[in-house]
Amino acid sequence: MIYTMLKLISTFIAIIGFATSQFIEIQWSRRPVYISKWITDEHKEGIYNAMTQLGLDETENKTENHIRIEYERYNGGGIEMLAATDYDGFYIYETVIGINRLLNKYTFQCISLHELCHSLGLAHRDGGVMNPIINITENYCYLDIQDYINLWTTLN
Repeated sequence: MIYTMLKLISTFIAIIGFATSQFIEIQWSRRPVYISKWITDEHKEGIYNAMTQLGLDETENKTENHIRIEYERYNGGGIEMLAATDYDGFYIYETVIGINRLLNKYTFQCISLHELCHSLGLAHRDGGVMNPIINITENYCYLDIQDYINLWTTLN
């Protein structure tokens, strides 16, 4: 009963967040995501869930500016971003997200979403998917209304 209620609340929050993002016309960075060929299908499912929430596309072209996801030996996950400046200002030219291969598919998805949000410019905050610590979970994570507002503020 409690699980069903939590799932219903989680779904409701995701729907509100999505509807809000459509209403205020969020325009996010369109850098595609390159998923390492070593990532298992089970973990890819979680990555695709996270990408869908953020409106990101997949690429197989390693030469274009992209966000790369691969396995790493972190306790959970981590991100490395390389940036430079030019006449047009600041730009990120390489982003690598590393996630521990031993995580269950739900925790892997939560960390994927968290790190992809970092790649779009979001910082840690208390609560939600951007909490500094993500615990082992048996459910997928979803952006909440505060995440959508922060993305909109950061990218617009």
